[in-house]
Amino acid sequence: MEPTDPTPDQCNLIPHHSEKAFNDLMEIASIMCNKSTALLSFLDSNLKIFETHFDTVIFRIPIEKSFCQYTIENTEGIFIIPDAQIDVRFKDNALVTDYPFIRFYAGVPLRLQNGQVIGALCVIDNTPGTLNEEQQRILKIIAAKISTELDKREKDLKTKIRLKDLNRQLNYLTTEFYSAQQSANFGTWTWDIEKKVFEFSPNLIHLFGFENRKSSEIEIQEWMNKIHPEDLPAVKNSLRASRETTESQSVEYRIFDANGTIQWMLSENELIVSNGKPAKLKGLVINITAKKEYTAMLEEILFSISHVMRRPVANMLGLCENLPSDNIPQAQIREQINYFKKVALEMDSYIRELNDVFHKRKNKFSVDSAFKHCL
Repeated sequence: MEPTDPTPDQCNLIPHHSEKAFNDLMEIASIMCNKSTALLSFLDSNLKIFETHFDTVIFRIPIEKSFCQYTIENTEGIFIIPDAQIDVRFKDNALVTDYPFIRFYAGVPLRLQNGQVIGALCVIDNTPGTLNEEQQRILKIIAAKISTELDKREKDLKTKIRLKDLNRQLNYLTTEFYSAQQSANFGTWTWDIEKKVFEFSPNLIHLFGFENRKSSEIEIQEWMNKIHPEDLPAVKNSLRASRETTESQSVEYRIFDANGTIQWMLSENELIVSNGKPAKLKGLVINITAKKEYTAMLEEILFSISHVMRRPVANMLGLCENLPSDNIPQAQIREQINYFKKVALEMDSYIRELNDVFHKRKNKFSVDSAFKHCL
């Protein structure tokens, strides 16, 4: 029987042939049982068995042709074959008639804590033999020790797989979060109070015009240099208030972007406490420039409605008050009607002009976009 390599699905669980701890245990089993060789056998997902020699030899054997199938099915805890050459189950087995020429075999199942049998600890020899009660007890103890180590290894493997999966999910959510920041025109920052260093999210770096930096860490003075001088006191007061209270603080301020253009920002700051002491400030920054422009446009429209459109309306109301109650000459009626028509045309013209102004501004930025930026 030619030695082969184990399949990948078992490589993370079964001991490598160079692992000293397992090799030492197998050597102890071989010495205490007075047999030439000790083996570790493992079932894989394809119902094969790996026969792993402590001296680096590895065999892959179909389960129906293996000795260990009887070991893992045995309910007495140990399976012994004194002489394989006279045992009808094994006398024609390739492991008996060819290398490693097994005559004696004894095996104990390797059972995980959940009850799953994953393999066996075996001792073999080229001559017939047996094991006394003490040797059987020692072989069972060693098998239990190996099972405990493998059980721990399986749990560690599951933990690593779980952590890898969580890390993959975290990376996905982080990517989605940064993508959302870019779409909604906002960013986040963290200020390490002790180090006095800001950590900016990728989109916040873009909003503040720090694209050429290799690091996401921003010195506080670099950040403040971007803020409009008139708004700097309010920003400092907001940071100071955030450190002195557990309540979140909000402040609007202007910055100069990479092109020197003024952008309006809304920042929400919150204190993070660790071990009873202020540790970090976390902030959410939204670009509200579009909202500011939209608000200014609405204020302009409201001003026009309040001051320009009310004038002709007031004139018409005044005329109505001054009209005689009876005996109105036809000429005077026509004169008043013409005036009302003139005022109506003026109002219609102004409303059309107002509508044109609104649509021109709307082409510059949409209402939906303005509110989207403020979410």
